[in-house]
Amino acid sequence: MRRAELAQRLIGADAKVRRHILAENAEYTDLRLAEAIRLACIAAWSSDPQRVKQCVAAAKSLARVNYEALVTANADWTSGIGEIVAGAFDSAVDKLARAAVAFSIAGNEIESAQTKVASLLALAMLGRYDDAIEAGLSAIPFLTKHGDGLTAGKIEMNLSNIFSRRSDHREAERFCSSARKRFIKAGETKWQAMAENGLANTYAELNDFTKSERFYSLAFETAVAAKMHVTEAEIEASMGNLALFRGRYADALRYLELSRRKFEVLAMPHQTAIADLEIADIYAELNLNAEAIEIYARVADSFHALKLRAEEARTRLNFGRSAMKIGDQKTAGKQLAKAAKLFLSEKNTAGLAASNIAKGRLTLDHGDLGKVFSIIENTKEYLAATQDPRLLIAVQLIEGEACLLSGDTARAEVTFETALADAKSLHQSDAVQRSLNFLAKTALVRGDKKAAESFLKRSIRIVEGLRSPLASEEFSMSFLAARLEPFDDLVKLYLAENRVADAFRTIENRRSRFLFDTLRSENTTGVPDDLSAEMMRVREELNSYYKRLDRAEPDDDLSALNTAIRQREARVSKMAREIASLATKSGDPQAQSRLGLRKLQKQLGRRRSLIEFVEIDGVFSAFVVTGSKVRFIQGLAAASEIAGDLDDLHFQFGSLRYGTAGMERFLDQMTTRSNTCLERLYDRLIAPIEHLLSGDSLVIVPAGLLYYVPFHALFDSERYLVERFETTYAPSAGVWDNLQEREARSIESSLLVGFADERIPLVEKEVEAIRRIVAKPKTLTGNNATFAAFTKNAGKPDLIHLACHGQFRSDNPMFSSLHLADGWVTVRDICEQRISAELVVLSACETGLNKVFAGDEILGLARAFLSAGAASLIVSLWTVNDTAASRLMLDLYNEIQRGNSPGASLRQAQLNAIKLGEHPYLWAPFVRIGR
Repeated sequence: MRRAELAQRLIGADAKVRRHILAENAEYTDLRLAEAIRLACIAAWSSDPQRVKQCVAAAKSLARVNYEALVTANADWTSGIGEIVAGAFDSAVDKLARAAVAFSIAGNEIESAQTKVASLLALAMLGRYDDAIEAGLSAIPFLTKHGDGLTAGKIEMNLSNIFSRRSDHREAERFCSSARKRFIKAGETKWQAMAENGLANTYAELNDFTKSERFYSLAFETAVAAKMHVTEAEIEASMGNLALFRGRYADALRYLELSRRKFEVLAMPHQTAIADLEIADIYAELNLNAEAIEIYARVADSFHALKLRAEEARTRLNFGRSAMKIGDQKTAGKQLAKAAKLFLSEKNTAGLAASNIAKGRLTLDHGDLGKVFSIIENTKEYLAATQDPRLLIAVQLIEGEACLLSGDTARAEVTFETALADAKSLHQSDAVQRSLNFLAKTALVRGDKKAAESFLKRSIRIVEGLRSPLASEEFSMSFLAARLEPFDDLVKLYLAENRVADAFRTIENRRSRFLFDTLRSENTTGVPDDLSAEMMRVREELNSYYKRLDRAEPDDDLSALNTAIRQREARVSKMAREIASLATKSGDPQAQSRLGLRKLQKQLGRRRSLIEFVEIDGVFSAFVVTGSKVRFIQGLAAASEIAGDLDDLHFQFGSLRYGTAGMERFLDQMTTRSNTCLERLYDRLIAPIEHLLSGDSLVIVPAGLLYYVPFHALFDSERYLVERFETTYAPSAGVWDNLQEREARSIESSLLVGFADERIPLVEKEVEAIRRIVAKPKTLTGNNATFAAFTKNAGKPDLIHLACHGQFRSDNPMFSSLHLADGWVTVRDICEQRISAELVVLSACETGLNKVFAGDEILGLARAFLSAGAASLIVSLWTVNDTAASRLMLDLYNEIQRGNSPGASLRQAQLNAIKLGEHPYLWAPFVRIGR
């Protein structure tokens, strides 16, 4: 008992105190004390890496005062465990080997055999599988003969891990199952938990998900109860991988992020690198390939330095796959070749098959069909020696696609049907969805449109089921961006059959879906307080750099400031993904109603027409929806033509960017030139459909480049569109319809926020003038115009007016921002607010600009305020003229105070400017988005 207590004191002490303790207790510094320290180290191995380090230090201190061979052997054994925890496997093997030799020389064969428990793990991590297997198999009979079933079980556990790393999962199951029985018999619950985690991993690889979940549950319960923090983190990572296998992406994100955070805290380099790799894999599945590649590039070097060949091979394989997706074929080929070489050295046939499949995908993208078929046959030979049926599905999909491209539709169809059946039996949702896509293509080649429609509808339902639980717009948008094909193909099918209403509904199902879900009151919860606090700290730091950049003098190091800003923006983006991974989404978006066409038409009534533009194969077309009909007008203009027209328009507007002073005598000529550009856009986009429009109001749903077109300012050679119609913009018909459902609020209270800088010096005068007009104004200007004050006051007003400088960041739209007294307020900041305003007016530059993502999801300040709860917004499409903007705002609020709606009031303010002969650059930047 004395030595056990002394061991605990030594382990908990620092170096100086430890020397003093050893000197005071010299009579106890013997082999029994060394063994007590080693046993404490073994006990801490699965739960407390920091304590393992302390045990190593204590064992080394003892060996310095007692030079006996077995004391040194115990110190080597303890140090070997410490090296494993630190990821230094080469050193671990050497130290454990020295310990084994010392025990053997001393005639202690049991102790010598027991060192193999740790050395097997280190050998396996280094890829020295044959050495590990030979050592393990030779030790088991000896240990069993001497009644040490516990150590025999530990060796079987390590052998199971080795066979698992070689993808020999049946052998892995056999050894792990035997080990578990030994642990149960010995009453060793901690090792039992690790065995159950190993069995769960094995069953997941064998696609027996029911057994896998059962063993994960057993293992996790035991690990938590026993405070086995390392094992707990390993189980969470395993549960994340199982969720990933099954297409449960939200669960996978949560488990993998929980695991990564635990390993980071535990300071285990190799486990942290593995956790990062698993995060990268889920990012790649969600189509966040740039983010995944950044992680792959980093951890591949870590694994190489740690000599973890299996992990490096997997990293480079997935690195190559992600590089392929972004079109970087050179990097893809390089990484796939490295992966194949590593898998070959590991004798991992499943890994070689996976590398070959990726190589086949790369070759298919190059169009070399003959080579693809050769690779497929070679891969099937590898698959015959593996136990991974998921890889066979991947081969079938590539083979079917190659057959389809070569014109062998019959063989392609059979192959896709086989892939579909296998994917369904293995619960591989993503593979089922891809199989259905391809079967739809083969059905269309055969002319069977009914079958194609059925396949595409089923595919879309799977996409929605996989997407809907994702709690962040970044995850949801990226995932959907890679899976829009069935939506697009179904739209084309419907249009070919003149089923216009069905085509319109399908377009709406994929359009601005995350924003639509947000407006349906989807809330997220479950973010740890410490992560939220860290995010706040980094954002405050970022804001301080923004301020320093604002105040920078010409001789300041602007490059260093911008570098610091980009680094912190990257950190904020990374943490936002971590927070989104841990968040849970309430409600079931799939259960929510999709756009009801009749309901939409009822909302439109006789007064309104909705124009929803679509871009199909680089050409813009439009749906026109009125209270009674839905029509489709195909082929309005090529995207390249619109891009040219917008360039010309922006060139004309550019001459007025700094005001009209000194240009008065040229204004008529400049207006004529701008009108020519606006007329070209009118002729392309509105003239072909104007005969279908009814009423006096338009709802415009842009697409792609059309988000940058000022439709209300388009010119028909006599009048601007705003002179004929009150115009509202919306990200989708569903979003507009959803906003109509809200009860309209009369504007009875106002919050006015104004912050001037050298670019917009008249802001405070603008706010003061508006204050005299609007209802119950609360004003925040100058140093009082802070975001903190805005947050405190923004929840209840019916009207919010923000007059400040704004900037749109096309490189990273989430950092588009408004300039207030305490710094820059970003899209992220605004999304986190909860406001209920009927109208938000952003009297600033470029506040209406958005980056348009696949699925016509928009990111920018307008999106942020809609997400925060605004019913409608007035924002600007380009840099505004300070004087003209102030005049237009006064007209706007005078009209609102007369009882007119925000839309009618904006229109009247713009009509007033037109009557005064103002250039469209001055009055047209402001648009209304929302209801």
